[in-house]
Amino acid sequence: MVAVLVLLAVLAARATAAPNLVPPVVVVADDDPCDGDGCDDTTSELEIVPRAARKHADPCAGASPCGATPCSPCGLPIQVSAVAAAGVRAAGLADDPTPSWRYRTRFAGLVPQLSVRVGRNLTWKEVDDPTLGYTNMWDVRASWHLERLLFDPNEVRIAAIDVSRRRERRRVEMLVIHTYYQWLAAQSERPELTADLDAMTDGWFSQELAKGQKP
Repeated sequence: MVAVLVLLAVLAARATAAPNLVPPVVVVADDDPCDGDGCDDTTSELEIVPRAARKHADPCAGASPCGATPCSPCGLPIQVSAVAAAGVRAAGLADDPTPSWRYRTRFAGLVPQLSVRVGRNLTWKEVDDPTLGYTNMWDVRASWHLERLLFDPNEVRIAAIDVSRRRERRRVEMLVIHTYYQWLAAQSERPELTADLDAMTDGWFSQELAKGQKP
């Protein structure tokens, strides 16, 4: 029993362990990385800041001065990380359910599968006056799939969903940050960009701006 408990504890730790993923490094270049000779154009788009946002690559560069809105430590009306986090929450990607899925998938092997059968047994009595008798029969069975404690086929699907969610989260963050930098630099198109940011953050952006305008 002690060995079984130790094995279950080890499997639970492995099932709930999150993958050790290193976030992509954002590279900001003054020139196009493929302007020179011998360029290998294999750099992922997730590793290069878009051209339109390069002039605002530094969060404190080109930021509007503090006015009626609350300012972040570097002078932006709202911190970039807060805007990106609001976009991720609005997209439903803030929480990561995959560790819980791995945990429950492994330990589902400890839940028995029950089967019940009901029947009737016929009996015959060899006497002067033969009679037939009926006896109700009940068959209850329980089965366990303990091999799922080591590996479950659903883990492959969970890993694929986890990769897809992380990719979608990075895409949402890049889109929100890019739009926010455009909002900082724009003058005439600010109302339109504000509406875009409200759509991306479920109205959070305008609410944050309104908080700073209160006396």
